[in-house]
Amino acid sequence: MKIFLHVLYTWLLANALLPVIWNVSAIITTRHGFKFFYFDQYILIILFSLLLVSLPSFLVILIFIKPIISLRFSNLEKLFLWSFATICIAGINVILPLLLVAGGFLITEELMELFVLPVLGAVFLSVIIRYKYFYNLNEIFSAGLVNQ
Repeated sequence: MKIFLHVLYTWLLANALLPVIWNVSAIITTRHGFKFFYFDQYILIILFSLLLVSLPSFLVILIFIKPIISLRFSNLEKLFLWSFATICIAGINVILPLLLVAGGFLITEELMELFVLPVLGAVFLSVIIRYKYFYNLNEIFSAGLVNQ
């Protein structure tokens, strides 16, 4: 259960960080014709749709976390593998539908700056923010106290 909760909280944190990172990236890159996303009236719809769209990433990473934790590597190496796996899965979750729907024609530089990079940044930040919990989960798992 602790593994599930760790993945759930990391996923929820990444979804909470994403609108903030979108706003920061919109402020930094003003060449797209806007300076700020206004989320005030649509925040619940946006957050629900983020949770719905990122649900496949959550389910896939649930499969990968237990083998990563059970590896006989150091905690830092496991954290690197965990962050690499989450970033790859989130990137696949964003890019794969675009490849399947439009044959890759929708993947442009603007799309990468506005959607893909903020998603990857939010996922990376959520993993880094929750690194202590990941280390605690490793210690509990190595002691044999976690039975999923």
